[in-house]
Amino acid sequence: LKLANDNLLDEPFLWLPNLEGPVYGSQSSDWLFKNWVDGAPSLGWHDTLCFLSLPVILVISQSISQRLLTPPKPAEELDEAAAASQQIVQYLPLMIG
Repeated sequence: LKLANDNLLDEPFLWLPNLEGPVYGSQSSDWLFKNWVDGAPSLGWHDTLCFLSLPVILVISQSISQRLLTPPKPAEELDEAAAASQQIVQYLPLMIG
């Protein structure tokens, strides 16, 4: 991207410290699990919690939208296969997030 090449993603956005993300070019989770200093992550607690809030918001918003879009049906009206698939769909936001 031209934005990344021009180094324009260093700007903060809403509560995020920058738009580049915590990995800064590499696609790994080392920013979270390695290089801890005195019990604190390498980015610091504030930046780490800001970046970790995104998956939490994703799961919450997907759960809410799923409940809004699912038609209400009493459990006794569902057959066994429909009840099983409805249970699987309930856990889908957690697997995606």
